[in-house]
Amino acid sequence: MDRVNTPRTWVTSAGGQTRMAAPDLFFVFALNLTSAWWPLVPGVNTVLVPRSVFLDTKLKADFDAGNFGYLPTAAVYGDDLATASLSDGVAAVIAGTLRGDQATDVLDRLLMNASGGWVHAYVDITGHVLVANLPTDVVRIVPWAAVVNGPTGDVPADFWTKIGAPMTMEMNHLDTCWECAVPFFQCARRV
Repeated sequence: MDRVNTPRTWVTSAGGQTRMAAPDLFFVFALNLTSAWWPLVPGVNTVLVPRSVFLDTKLKADFDAGNFGYLPTAAVYGDDLATASLSDGVAAVIAGTLRGDQATDVLDRLLMNASGGWVHAYVDITGHVLVANLPTDVVRIVPWAAVVNGPTGDVPADFWTKIGAPMTMEMNHLDTCWECAVPFFQCARRV
């Protein structure tokens, strides 16, 4: 599967951690990118932001000031971005389609504190989502890449001589052992 078609998952944290230390609510930014802009890739990019981090970001300060930047038409699920929660682990979901440069601007404002200083880091946890100690409901809404099985091809020419015949012989041997063991257990049961 091509890397650029694989949904990417990013998490922001104060220390660049890939494993969350304590349960927290998360703001989930589901961004569908129409173009690449490093580090984001075309397609679905999910940015997970712990609530404790989000409340002190430049993006949150901009939202409070009425400046939604590139997200004015994004769907927001969760009424009050400061206090609402959709579930035990999800505070809000913000979903939208952006160009790569626009999404990178959103990511940058998530990495800055309210006064514009760079204080947070992002980590690509695409291959580690299940071991990042994220709440279960956060893991459930992270998009996963479809698995496509390729053609299996023909059975190898020497399959029967290397695997099939010995396996058949072993199964016949186990069958013979079972036939000998059944009368023994029947006699033992009567005693």
